[in-house]
Amino acid sequence: MDKITVIFSSCNVILFAFRYSLSNLALM
Repeated sequence: MDKITVIFSSCNVILFAFRYSLSNLALM
């Protein structure tokens, strides 16, 4: 894979985890 694809996918994973943790905090 290209470096751009790897960076883009890793950013998507980080954003997904960030939103997931924020939603969990909001539920608490």
